[in-house]
Amino acid sequence: MGLAEAIDQIPGKGKANILLMVDQFEELFRYKRLTKTEASFNESESFVKLLVEAVRQTRVPVYIVLTMRSDFIGECSQFQELTKRIERLSTVFRVTGSFYRNHSGADGTYLSDARANLALGQTIYPIYHYTEGWYQKMIVNYSADWFIRPLGMWVTFFVQQTLLDKNKSLVDPIPYATGYYDPLTNRTVSITPAESAALGLDRSYDELDLAVRSRPSDRLLFNINISKSIGRSAEISMFVHNVLDDPAFYVDEQGYYRARNHDIFYGVEFSMILDDLVRRIRGSGGGGGQL
Repeated sequence: MGLAEAIDQIPGKGKANILLMVDQFEELFRYKRLTKTEASFNESESFVKLLVEAVRQTRVPVYIVLTMRSDFIGECSQFQELTKRIERLSTVFRVTGSFYRNHSGADGTYLSDARANLALGQTIYPIYHYTEGWYQKMIVNYSADWFIRPLGMWVTFFVQQTLLDKNKSLVDPIPYATGYYDPLTNRTVSITPAESAALGLDRSYDELDLAVRSRPSDRLLFNINISKSIGRSAEISMFVHNVLDDPAFYVDEQGYYRARNHDIFYGVEFSMILDDLVRRIRGSGGGGGQL
């Protein structure tokens, strides 16, 4: 019995369209790779044939959606009836984003560097509160993937935009010293804020460190990846980041030119699924276990 015949027997179905979702279709190839028997190949082929025949027939309106990892698209060539129904060039558009926030600083106090204090006539080590700060960044990636089935290749072009990039170096800093360490007597002396000011131990801060600094978000970073499948479980990719070699200069709060983008860089990546290798190693250990 085929899928169409089975669906046709659903009570009360009427003339409704039927949508079948086959998730993680790449597991079919992994199953064949793990078993490596004629029976497993026949079973996989029968499953694919069941899907193709369900779509090919016209009596029952059946639609089938397959989802799978892009690096397994080349594996579909094992089933000719299936590859005939896969577009030679398909495109997928994606939008992804990430948000990062970091809080620096700590509670408590710390011992500062030694300094000569004229009021006390000796060298002391002031004790200050830790300062705190924060940093926020939000990035959005717009990408387009082109899958070229006959060549077993896919091209990814993605544009990166930084929507939010700001920080504050100091959050409500405490300028006065809470005390100092006296190396002559080997003891710690506690002092009040007024005594800290009288001894000249108060710290001063740059106004820029107390302000929120924001970087502009009107520049984009263009990147491209070209990947090719090699065999059943490996792929090689060539990438170029910042294709236009655009530093995206801007002027900061102090009037200095800064670069938002890194310099152009490129390279080659190689990746491989090691399931078969690990299984052979485990099998040669005498246990014969499966991964």
